Amino acid sequence: MIDYFSEWAQNLTLAIVIVSLFEMLLLNNKTKKYIKVVMGLYILFNIISPFVKNNFSIQLENIVENSKSQTTSTEAVDQTSMDTRLKQICKEELEKDIKQKIEGQGYIVESCKVDIKIEEQTDIEKITLKVKKENKTNEEKENNKEVNADADFRSLLKPSALLRYVEQVSADHARAFGMDDKFFRDHNVAFLVGKQALQFVRVPRRTEALTLTTRAEHSRRGAIKRITTVTDAAGKLVATVDCRWILVDRTSGHIMREPNWTVENFWNETVEGELPLHTHRCKELTSAGECRASYSLCDLNGHINNAYYLDLACDALPPEVLQAGPVTFAAVNYHRPAIYHHDLGHETHRFHYHRRNESFGQ
Repeated sequence: MIDYFSEWAQNLTLAIVIVSLFEMLLLNNKTKKYIKVVMGLYILFNIISPFVKNNFSIQLENIVENSKSQTTSTEAVDQTSMDTRLKQICKEELEKDIKQKIEGQGYIVESCKVDIKIEEQTDIEKITLKVKKENKTNEEKENNKEVNADADFRSLLKPSALLRYVEQVSADHARAFGMDDKFFRDHNVAFLVGKQALQFVRVPRRTEALTLTTRAEHSRRGAIKRITTVTDAAGKLVATVDCRWILVDRTSGHIMREPNWTVENFWNETVEGELPLHTHRCKELTSAGECRASYSLCDLNGHINNAYYLDLACDALPPEVLQAGPVTFAAVNYHRPAIYHHDLGHETHRFHYHRRNESFGQ
């Protein structure tokens, strides 16, 4: 710094001496004053030049340093932002995968938090979970719409179609709790319908939207009571089906008094409501013809489907009975299956019916 100011003083002194000598040599004329102004500017420039050069140099160095610092800072910010984003994506995907796997086991995940560290390799430091057992309802609801094939010549729902709807919602209810085909094969058991009855409050029309709600009761003396209610779009009761299932050992064919497994929240302690399930036995029967357990009547079990027996009973009714009004009540008891392609006869003794409430029994 001292050398710098010493050099500056020497240069300034030299400039003054030169200007003084030059001024003495000037002639005394009109141009002298202009030359003196120029020489004054020369001296002034020599006085301020060190400061101008030094300040410019300092500013230039500051600009370069600031530029380098800003570039380094930007690169650091970009790298930090990228690492943070990758960590967030990895964290979200892990939480999503964990949540799906746990929910697939029948649990509800209320919260899932994964703490990870990303360096040369990704390490999971901690997983925080808050779960609870899924509280499945012990009833099943399904929305259904009557299709053309399920309607009779009045465009009203056939009673057999209602039984098929109930059979489907019952199977869906069981599957929702893990009781599918594999479950029954593994436990070597099968559900069979022992008896069932239906009662219409109002027979729904074709294409009408219906809601089926089904509930199953604990097994009592080898029978499982299942009540299914049918409501319309306004929530009003349309029909009720009372079905009594039995559980059969597939090897011995014997009825089991209790299931050999438990399913949480599937059974109800009690299910309200029931329908008359008794069918009259008569000594004298009148033949109503014969039929065969044909392809169109049989289901996946290789015998006539439970609902189609009601179709056979309706076919045996005199035409004037069905023309007088739709069937509003029916009860069916099952004794043994009618195997595919086997012949069977059905006999009727009497049908009691009332034209006002349009009900019948067999």
